[in-house]
Amino acid sequence: QQRAPPTGTAKQLFRVACTTASMWLRCLLPRAVLLLWLAAGVVEGWSAAAFGRFRGAPLFATRSEIGTQQLVHEYHLLDVPTESSFQVLDMTSRLQDLVDKSLLAEGTVTVMSKHTTTAVTINEYEHNLVEDLRRQLLRFAPAGAGYLHDNIEGRPSTPEDAAKVAKNWEGTVEEWREQEPVNTHSHLCAMLLGSSESIPVTGGQLALGTWQSLMMVELDGPRKRTLAVQLSGTRSVV
Repeated sequence: QQRAPPTGTAKQLFRVACTTASMWLRCLLPRAVLLLWLAAGVVEGWSAAAFGRFRGAPLFATRSEIGTQQLVHEYHLLDVPTESSFQVLDMTSRLQDLVDKSLLAEGTVTVMSKHTTTAVTINEYEHNLVEDLRRQLLRFAPAGAGYLHDNIEGRPSTPEDAAKVAKNWEGTVEEWREQEPVNTHSHLCAMLLGSSESIPVTGGQLALGTWQSLMMVELDGPRKRTLAVQLSGTRSVV
């Protein structure tokens, strides 16, 4: 016996099913391809970061190829111990070492102090000029000049300041006051000089002027200081 041809309702249901399946394929297939592409990129980024930590380079590093170049993004923390209350340290060679190890060819190096009583600046590193800077800063903000910030017993003076102390200090307010230094002049000098600098990189070299150096200025030492350094740009693919 021959099967009876499908009724009009059955044909309509069949067409709806085919149309629905086609729509789902058109929607899901591009998304599946995109997810696979993203997953491959994540695995590659993890591999690059893991390799960077293994060779003792950056805390975080990613590289992705574009044409004949690779994007480079690295983040480093530099430990900088200081030996006196005021000290200027030339950090140029350490920054160039990071550029060399990253193989960064064209891009930018950004340097930031992680402290409120150190500064980062670009100028000539010359011993007489360093002494001139120290003397001028003392004229601008002499120590013990009756600053409100030096009144430790009167701090924190607002609920907002008290909240910051509670967030950043694990002990009591009294314990915080006991360890808090009298150093308003150091804060003021740091604000005057600035806390960060960005340096162009071209041809794998820091694009500083002939007499320029990147310097960290200690204003309340001696202490163990930290500079945050981020390298961004491209390198040529061999």
